[in-house]
Amino acid sequence: MSLASRLAHPCFPQPNNAQIKVWRYMDVSKLLWLLAQKKLYLARLDQLQDEFEGSSTRRTLDGIEKFLKGIGQESGFESMRRIYRESRAKTYVNCWYLGDAESEAMWRLYCPATNGVAIQTTYHKLADSIENEESVFLGRVTYADYETLHFRDSNLFYPVMHKRIAFAHENEVRLVRHFDSNNEGNQPLGVEVNWDPISYVDSIFVDPYASEYHYQAVRTAVATLAPDWSVEIQWSEMKATPVLE
Repeated sequence: MSLASRLAHPCFPQPNNAQIKVWRYMDVSKLLWLLAQKKLYLARLDQLQDEFEGSSTRRTLDGIEKFLKGIGQESGFESMRRIYRESRAKTYVNCWYLGDAESEAMWRLYCPATNGVAIQTTYHKLADSIENEESVFLGRVTYADYETLHFRDSNLFYPVMHKRIAFAHENEVRLVRHFDSNNEGNQPLGVEVNWDPISYVDSIFVDPYASEYHYQAVRTAVATLAPDWSVEIQWSEMKATPVLE
């Protein structure tokens, strides 16, 4: 499937401005792995902390049950429930924060040990980076009230691209791959896609709560692993000194 077709998929809404910045917050070990392997890691959906990841909603399931009973398929409902459960173990995601400014909440959430970094690119470049990954989709997560939300059809990507309103501060975009396999119950915990940070990352920001030696260590590590990379490495803008009277 072409990149244009994947971006036009109804389950994957796109931002109005493709030049908006996207950020991935991580600890330094993940940055070093990315530089060394030149791959992005997509985690299995059912391994994420939020147990609602990939789940349907009560109104959606009630609608499916009513429809199936209406056409005389009393047992079809349990089959649909099983399909939703199995899909969570076959779907993999890589998550980014969408916004032109940094997020203090993301530093706290993804770098709690204050030894993190954030790589920053644009949505347009992130989309371009998966052009040759024909099974990887990209779009914005939609935040909704799961008590009233009803998915308009049974496409299994809808639950992947929706989260509860309580997570709206994540302002998330996701790379998504459905890894269809006959090895039921033996799916890998993660999958990888080729991704060269030198081609796509615009800047690296260092954790605002980190020490000076951490900042210097990040610079040294990047210079060692990618000596020809001229990427800008800078402190988080949150580290600025306040103006005091």
